[in-house]
Amino acid sequence: MLAVGLLMMAAVACSTAEPASCPNDLPASCPSPAPTFSADVAPLIQNHCAGCHSPDGGNPMLLLVSYDTITGSTGRTASMIETQVANCRMPPQEQPPLTSQDKRTILGWIVCGAKND
Repeated sequence: MLAVGLLMMAAVACSTAEPASCPNDLPASCPSPAPTFSADVAPLIQNHCAGCHSPDGGNPMLLLVSYDTITGSTGRTASMIETQVANCRMPPQEQPPLTSQDKRTILGWIVCGAKND
């Protein structure tokens, strides 16, 4: 019985459920004009993500410091960013949140193919 209780507590503690007030800011298609990496997305990543996702940050295993580290060789990193941002999991709750416009910019850039400009 104790083991079941501990498992249930662990499941709740590790829950990745999206916050109750997470708006759906994921565009259905590429917005026009398409957000650009250098002018639109890079400053948002620098201001909201790179503090933790850098060599000296709290999560240096996932670097978000350049176009190459953000998109990754397989595109998986951009896909992970899409999931985390769309579901209001990042930035973490103790950090200032992205505005809906900031989220739409990052997500729109990914939906448009995460191109480098």
